[in-house]
Amino acid sequence: MHFSEELYLMTNKAQLVNFDPTQVAALGAGYAAVYDFLRFARDLRLRGEKVLITLAPSEVQVDPALRARLAEHYQLDLAGHDWSLPARTIRATSAEVDPHLPVIDLTGYFQCRNAAGERLYHPRNTHWNLAGNALAGEIIASYILQNWLSVSAPLPQDLQACLAEKEREESQTSAAAIHTFVAEKILPKVGNGVE
Repeated sequence: MHFSEELYLMTNKAQLVNFDPTQVAALGAGYAAVYDFLRFARDLRLRGEKVLITLAPSEVQVDPALRARLAEHYQLDLAGHDWSLPARTIRATSAEVDPHLPVIDLTGYFQCRNAAGERLYHPRNTHWNLAGNALAGEIIASYILQNWLSVSAPLPQDLQACLAEKEREESQTSAAAIHTFVAEKILPKVGNGVE
């Protein structure tokens, strides 16, 4: 199913709040729910279950052309938006709950493949296409093979190199600001914080 152009743009515009550092406090209840999920995953891991958390990017995080369309259509200034903010906040929360919980953020991988010209989402649809699903599967399989089955399964060199470059890029929001948000806004919402 493909959305109409207007519904597609409206849906993506609604997601922009997730990447606006000035609006992150308004998302505290959602991050508190993520905290609860991470505690559930921690409890599974402590019982000996295999756990892997995968953070899936939305198309607006991945595709600068879509961001440009949104900015033009709605007359938005997106310069202050941080496309890595939700994943970095979740990873920081995960580190508070259980530093041993494996969390894979697919955002950088998807950004790299998008920059290489691969289409990873269905047209005018918020879901991955076959190539997007294949990329996610490749990354998850590589992790499982290497970490759970001790089988060498490195990702392609170009993807590894691109991801390393992405990780060196400076984010709009500092790690210290994210840590402060987690410590002051998320942990107090969930009671006495981390047990």
